[in-house]
Amino acid sequence: EGSDKKQKKGPPPMPEDYPKGVVVGVAGLGEGVDREKLKEACEPFGSVEWIEYERSTPEAFIRFETAEHATAAAAGLVDKEIVAGITAAPTLLEGDDERAFFKRKHDSMWTRKNNSKGRYRGKSGG
Repeated sequence: EGSDKKQKKGPPPMPEDYPKGVVVGVAGLGEGVDREKLKEACEPFGSVEWIEYERSTPEAFIRFETAEHATAAAAGLVDKEIVAGITAAPTLLEGDDERAFFKRKHDSMWTRKNNSKGRYRGKSGG
């Protein structure tokens, strides 16, 4: 009986074996930039796993397949024009910034997964 009542709790601790040196933050973005333009700018440096970017915001995070690809992109994207008038200001995420990024992703995925559980439980079809 008592086991049916689960206490709500936050996400479990983030595993410490997250991939290191594979995320590049790009600042200075804005109007006209989209994920496709970012991908086109990044692909010459290596395989892009995913891009976290909201249209017209000033910052994106690009996850590369390997640290070598990310390092090459961080160097190669400096002052590269993404769209007319908008140049990249890349930074390879390291240390605390990198850990904070992966923790935010970990917590966000946990929250999204757990908020969808049981959403339709108990509702009849009609």
